[in-house]
Amino acid sequence: VFTFSPKLKWDVTPNDFVQLDVFASTRSPTAQGYTSGYVYSDIGYRHRFGQRLSLVAQWLDPTNGLRFTTVTDTSTLKQRTSSHYLGSFLSLGLTYDLGGTAKPAPKEIDFGGGGPGH
Repeated sequence: VFTFSPKLKWDVTPNDFVQLDVFASTRSPTAQGYTSGYVYSDIGYRHRFGQRLSLVAQWLDPTNGLRFTTVTDTSTLKQRTSSHYLGSFLSLGLTYDLGGTAKPAPKEIDFGGGGPGH
C-alpha cells in the first residue's frame, strides 16, 4: 500500500494563507479482498483580521472525485461495493484566540484526518 499526501502552502500576504492538500492511496489488501485506490483534494484559506481574529474557509473534495471500490472475494462470498461521496463540502468559520498573548497563525489548515470520509 502506498499513500501520498502532498501539501502546497502559500502565504499570499502576511494576513492571507492558502493551502491545497492532495490525498492518494493505491489499492490496499483486506482480510478477504481489497479496497481500490483513490485520489481527492481539499483547499483551505485563512484571513487574519488582527492578532486574534481569523476567517477560515475549507472546501473539501472540490472536484467531487472521492470514489473507491471494496471487493470481497472468498469461496462462499463474492461482493463488490462502489462508494462515491456525493458532493463537496464548504465550511466557513471565525476563530478568536483567547488568552493573555496572541499566538502566531498555525502553519497549516487541519482538514480533519484525510482518507475516505475524512
